[in-house]
This record gives sequence, structure tokens and C-alpha cells, in this order.
Amino acid sequence: MLRKSLIGKRYLIVLDDMWDFMAWDDLRLCFPDAVNRSRIIVTTRLEKVGEHVKLHTDLYFLPFLTPEESRELLQKKVFQNEACPPELHNVSLDVARRCKGLPLVVVLVAGIIKKKKMEISWWHEVKKALFSYLDRESEDYSRATMQLSYDNLPDYLRPCLLYMGMFPEDERIPMSKLISLWIAEGFVQNIESGRLMEETVEGYLMDLISSNVVMVSRRRCNDKVKYCQVHDVVLHFCLEMSREEKFMLAMRGNILPSDLKESRVSFSFSNELSMFASKIRKPFHQHLRSLITTTGGESLYWNPINQVINLMRLLKVLDLSSHNVGQLSLATLKPLIHLKYVSLFIDKFDFDGKSHLPHLETLILKCLMRTPLSANFWKMKK
Repeated sequence: MLRKSLIGKRYLIVLDDMWDFMAWDDLRLCFPDAVNRSRIIVTTRLEKVGEHVKLHTDLYFLPFLTPEESRELLQKKVFQNEACPPELHNVSLDVARRCKGLPLVVVLVAGIIKKKKMEISWWHEVKKALFSYLDRESEDYSRATMQLSYDNLPDYLRPCLLYMGMFPEDERIPMSKLISLWIAEGFVQNIESGRLMEETVEGYLMDLISSNVVMVSRRRCNDKVKYCQVHDVVLHFCLEMSREEKFMLAMRGNILPSDLKESRVSFSFSNELSMFASKIRKPFHQHLRSLITTTGGESLYWNPINQVINLMRLLKVLDLSSHNVGQLSLATLKPLIHLKYVSLFIDKFDFDGKSHLPHLETLILKCLMRTPLSANFWKMKK
């Protein structure tokens, strides 16, 4: 159907970070050569991928930006559709030179400057801060620039940014899910109205986007953000900073007993989840507030959940939506009276029982079987 619909049409397709060679071979068959100057562009950080997919042209290796190109990008990001004032031309070039031709650094610096974009003293202050990082390697320099961006965020936005480390690399995160999680985590306080709280948290996200540390990956038809994500440099910064500040732990390998002291934990693979169940000890319930699984899809019937729940009584966030955890009931969750956010991928959920989770604000159930509601569902007042 795809091939048929493209015949006779001109198209430009950009494929970002392709790595599945078989997928590329299959995809190329879908596009007819109608000699109408259509183009397929593949961007990747892996040279071997480029070697595999190239057909009529040689690989093009992106060079570093020149100081003038860096200034052009910087001014575009800072002033958007406005013109850069003449008095800022020289200092903007000085700042651009400090970015060492790295586009990501230019974008991050623009996010810092735009808060006080018309103050020449602020430009000089940012330039001075960047000067101390000039002798570092590119990777360290990007990390240091990210630190500068982080330091210039208001205190209330820092945990929101670090929380992005709970998700895997290149993950497109639904804005609605992110807002619900931030609210459940208590990042917004002293606001009684639920609607007003959602609008406030949405403003938090827009502030992070405006600071260029969070990217919009898809918008709705009304131009509102639908999905967002972070650059891998930003993600790695969030993971490192979270470890330093003991903010959260994203498990990507073997679990050590010392790891089970964080208040927030996310898992990327089912075997880590099973290891977690076997290694958890009673003192752990004193720390854990959030448990999130990511990147799943396989059928995982996590039987230990019944015994582990009794050791996690202070949980506020429980997201097991990446793996099928079989059947679950409201009675099983009864000990978790502090739950504010629950997301589950299950065969069937049983609402019968005495518990009605008095503090629950968000309930997401992906059920494979018909799941009738009961009176307990309507008792969930929040």
C-alpha cells in the first residue's frame, strides 16, 4: 500500500539514527524509483550504518560549525523571529566562539541566555562561565555546558528535569503521562485545584522546552505538545546528577545491594525486575517511593509482586505497564495506601475487595481481558 501510494509523487524522507539493517533493506523496497528527484536521507552517529545504506552518494560527515555559523544559530535560538540588537552582535560572536562549533552546546547556551536576552551583562556572564571549560574535550565540554544550564534552572524545575532520567534513551514520553507523574511525585505543591495544578505542571514542561534541555518530538493538531524527549547528553547528565544527589536510580545492569537505597527506581529489562524481587530486603521499604518499568513487551508474570508489595508500603508511584504482570486485584494493592499513580499492563484487574486507594489520582489499566468496574472504583475520590 505504501509503495502504491508513492508512485508518481515526489518525496523527501529523513530517517534518524537508523541501525536495523534488515529494516532498511525492507523499507527501501517500498520506494519506487520514478525518476522524480525524490530523496531519502539517513542520519546516524554510526559510520557502519552509513556505509551499509549508502547507494549513489558517499557519506557526508558533518563538520563543526564556524564561529559565524554558531552565532547565526545562537541568535536564531535566542531571539526566534526577532532581530538581534546591534549592540549584542560582538558579544554574541564571543559567546558563539566559546561553543567550539558544537551545535548542542550552542542550543544549550541559547536556553540559558534567552531568560535575560536583552541584558549585555548577562551575555558577558555566560561567556565568562564558558571560558573555564575551553580546554576540555568535546564530550566533557557538552557535559559542563549542561551543568551550566542545570545551575541556571529555578529550584522547582531541577527535579522535573532529573526525572527525565527515569526513561530510556530516545524514549518519546507522552506529555500527559509526564504531567501525571510529576504531580504524583509532589513536584508541584500548595495548589488545591487539580486543574490549576495540571496547568502549572504543563508550564513547568514548557519552561524546560524553552530552556532547550527538553525537546518536542510531536505536537497535536492544536500545536500543543504531545510527546517530548531529551538528547542523550542531557539524559546522561540526568543519570549522573541523580546518582550524586541520590534523587533516583535507573537500572541498566546488575543490581547491587547498595543500589536499593534510592527513593525512585526504574528498570529497563524484565530480568532486572526479577532480580529486584529476589534481592529486596525489609529495610528497603523505608526508601522506595516510586517504581517504574520501561522498555518491555514480553509476557512477564511477575509472581513476586504479591510478597514485595508488603515491603513497599510507602510507594506513591507504581508503573508496571511495560510488562504483563498477569492478574492483579485491588486487594493486592491494599497495603499501598499512599499510591497516587498506578499504571499496569495485565490480563485482568479485579476491583472487588475492601481497599479503594484513597489517594489515587491516576489509574491506567491496559487489560487483555474484559475488566468490569465495581463500587470500589467509584470510591476513588481523587
